[in-house]
Amino acid sequence: MRSPIVVALLSSVLLAACARELDDTTPEGAAALFVDALERGRDDRSALREAHELIDEESQRRLYERARSATALGAREYEPWEMLVEGRSRLRFTPRRGSGFRAREEGEGRAVVTVSGEEPSQRADLPMVLEDDGWRVVLDVPELRTAPE
Repeated sequence: MRSPIVVALLSSVLLAACARELDDTTPEGAAALFVDALERGRDDRSALREAHELIDEESQRRLYERARSATALGAREYEPWEMLVEGRSRLRFTPRRGSGFRAREEGEGRAVVTVSGEEPSQRADLPMVLEDDGWRVVLDVPELRTAPE
C-alpha cells in the first residue's frame, strides 16, 4: 500500500510533466494555455500578454482598436492585452484536472473546446481556429462603434 504522501507526490510529478507538454498544436493545448495565462494574469499582469498571443488575429485586431480608443480617451497608453476584461474573458470555475478540456472539430481548421469543471453545470465552450502559428482562441469582441459623422 502506498502512503498518501507518495501518491500525492507522484500525482504532482505527472501533472507537471503533462503541463510541460501543453502547446498550441492542438485545440485542447491552446485552450489550456490560454485559460492558464488568464488565471495567472490575476496576479501577474504580464501573463495577459501570453493570453493575448493565444487568441486569433481578428480578436487581436479588435482588442488593438479598443486599446487605441482607450488610450485616446485616457491619461495613459493601453496595450491590447489589457483589454482582456476579467468578467468576459475568464472562466468562472476551475477546469477539472485531466479531462477538463475536450475538443470537437467544427470543420476544417475550426474546433470547439469544451472546458468542464467539477460540477456538471460548470461548462464553457471556446471556439478555436487553426492559424499559421497554431490553434488560437476566438473571442467574441464586438466591433467598436464609431459616432455618426
